[in-house]
Amino acid sequence: MKLLIRSILFLFFISQISNILAQSSEDDGIDNRSPFSKVIYKDNHPFIEVDQEWVKIISIQDQSIQKIIRQCVDLCPKDWKTCFHEFWGYIMDDLGIERKENISIRYLKNGIESSHSFQLLEENTKLAKDFHYQNITSNRINRKRTQEIPSEFKYLVKRLDGFQKMDTDWISKEEAIHDLNYLEWEIANHYSYADLRGFDYQGAIDAIILNLRDGISKRDFAYQLKMLMTNFGDGHSRVSFRDIKKPEESIWLPFEIIKHEDNFYAVDGETKSFLYEDFPQIIAINDHPIDHLFELAKELVSKSNKKSMTKDALVYFNYTGFILKLTGEKNLKNAQVTFSDGQNHKTKSFVLGKHRLQKLIKDHQLMDTILPKGIGYIALNTRMYKTDEFIEGIHQAMQNVKKTEGLIIDIRRNGGGNRAPLINFLSYFIKEPKVVNVAKFRIDQADDLDPQFGYLDSRYLFPFDIKEDYFLVEDEFFSIKDFKNTISTFQKSFTPARLAEEDKFSVYHYMVVNPKDLKNRYYYDQEVIILIDEGCFSASDIFAAGMKQGDQVQLLGNCTQGGSGNAKSKYLPNSEIKVKLSRIFSYQPDGNLYDTHGVVPDIQVDYTLKDKLGNSDSQLDAAIQLLQRHQ
Repeated sequence: MKLLIRSILFLFFISQISNILAQSSEDDGIDNRSPFSKVIYKDNHPFIEVDQEWVKIISIQDQSIQKIIRQCVDLCPKDWKTCFHEFWGYIMDDLGIERKENISIRYLKNGIESSHSFQLLEENTKLAKDFHYQNITSNRINRKRTQEIPSEFKYLVKRLDGFQKMDTDWISKEEAIHDLNYLEWEIANHYSYADLRGFDYQGAIDAIILNLRDGISKRDFAYQLKMLMTNFGDGHSRVSFRDIKKPEESIWLPFEIIKHEDNFYAVDGETKSFLYEDFPQIIAINDHPIDHLFELAKELVSKSNKKSMTKDALVYFNYTGFILKLTGEKNLKNAQVTFSDGQNHKTKSFVLGKHRLQKLIKDHQLMDTILPKGIGYIALNTRMYKTDEFIEGIHQAMQNVKKTEGLIIDIRRNGGGNRAPLINFLSYFIKEPKVVNVAKFRIDQADDLDPQFGYLDSRYLFPFDIKEDYFLVEDEFFSIKDFKNTISTFQKSFTPARLAEEDKFSVYHYMVVNPKDLKNRYYYDQEVIILIDEGCFSASDIFAAGMKQGDQVQLLGNCTQGGSGNAKSKYLPNSEIKVKLSRIFSYQPDGNLYDTHGVVPDIQVDYTLKDKLGNSDSQLDAAIQLLQRHQ
C-alpha cells in the first residue's frame, strides 16, 4: 500500500513539473509555428514550394536570407538546416520578427523576383521535419555489397575507443550504416573528385560496415572516415581532426621533430640545433620504430605528392600523445625516446604536455625590403587575405620595389585564403589580359540554378556566355569584350589533362586578370621569381600558377601541394560528423589539374637539412643568384 501511495505521489509530482514547464514555455512566448511544410537545400541555400515549383528564398519579412542563415548557424552550429525548418519561432524572436498570422517571403523564380504570403502553422514544423528526414534517408546507392574486408582496407577499421558500447557519443550499427549510405550518395552525386585517383570508395565503405558489430563511437567513426577521405587525393575534402583527438591526447614532446630524406631529427627550436648533437636522430618512441609511427600519421593525410604528404604527416606526428594512442598505449604522460648517431643508441624519458615550441622558420604576413644589388623582396607566407588593409599593403609594397633590378615574391608555406592578392599582384607583370584558372562546377544532382554570373563568381570564375555587358571584379568594372577575346585566344591552346563528364559538370568557367581595368598600376619590366614549396595550398596554388603567366616570371623551389576544390560541408544525419566534399574540377592554365598534381616550379631547388633547421635558405639564395646573373 505504501509503495502504491509513493508511486501516485511521484506521478503527481512529475505531472506538476510538466505543467510548470509547459506554462513556462507559454509565458516565454515560444512560437512553434512555421511558414514552410517543405524545404530543400541546394548548395546550402533554402528553396521552398510556390505553386508546385521550387523557388529560391531571397528574404523573409524584409530580413535577408543570408542573415537568417547566419542566425540558424548560431543556434545550431552542427546543422543549421534543422534549425531553419524546425525552430522558426526562435528565429523570429532573435531577429525581432513580429508574430502575425502570415509572413511575407520574397523569392527568385526563373530569374524574376516575386513575393508570397505564407501562413504560420504548427503542423508545418512536423511536416517540414518529416520531409527533410525522408530526403536524407532516400539518398542511398542500391548495389551489391562486399562480404569480406579486403586486405587493403583493413587499416580503415581501426578504433581508438574499441567495441565496448559507450553511454555517450555512441551510434548504433543501423545509424552508422545510414550515415555511410548518405555519404556514398553524396560522393557519387555531388563530389567532383570521386574518380580522381580511381579509389574504390564503395569497397572502403563496405569494409567499415562489415566491422561495425553493435555500433561505434562517434570519434572512431570520424577517425575511420578521415582515413577514407584521404584516398581521393583532394586536400580540401576531409573530416576535421578536431572530431577525433581528445584534449588529453593533444600533447607532445618538448622539442620539434623534423624529417629529412629517410631520417628523423629532434630539434631545439630556440637554438635551431639538434637536441643532442652527438645523437641527432630519433629511431623509436616507447620502443615503437619511428617509421611505423610516421606511417600511422600518414594515414591521416591526403594522398598528394610525396613532399606535401610528409609535411602534413609531420603535423599529426608531432601530436605524440595521439600517435601513441593509435598504437594502443594507455599511459600518455611520458615517452621513452631512443636517439642514435647512426650506430650507437641512447634512450631518454620525457614528459608529454602542451609545451610551447619555438618556430624554426619565421613567416611574414606581408613584408617588403630591398636586398643587396637592388633586388626587391616581398614575402607573404601566412595567408592570402582580401582585406582592404592587405590589398593596400600589396600596392604599397609594389611601389617600394618599383625601381629594383629584379624581384622575389616569397609565398612558401602559405596555406591559401583568397584570390584577390593574385589579381592585384599579377596586374603589375602583364600588359594584356591573362587566363589564370579554369574550372567546371558539378551540378548533376545538385539542382543548382544557372545563376546570372555563373556558379563560381565568388572565385572570380565566370562562363564565356556571361549575361552582362560588364561585371564587377575587385571593385573594378571588367570589359566583357576583353574577357571574351582573352578566352577565345586561350581556348586555342588549352588542352585539359583530364576531361570532366559533360552531363555532370557545368560549362567551363574562367578567371581572367585584366591590367587594363585596374587603376594605379605600373608595368614591372624586370625579372621576377616566385618562391614556392610543398606548403603552398589552395589559393596559394592558384597564385603560383597565375603568377607564372606574368611576362618575365619564373617559379623556383618545390612543387606545391595542389588543391582547388571549392569544398562544401555535409553533416551526416546521425553522427553529425562534418565531411567536406569538393564541387569543382579546377585546372591550371597549362591544362593540368591542381589536385594530385600541384604547381611544378620552373627551377627545382630542394630544402637542405640546414634549411629545415632555420639556419639557411638555399631557395632564396638560388633566386638571388639567378637574378644577379640576369643583371
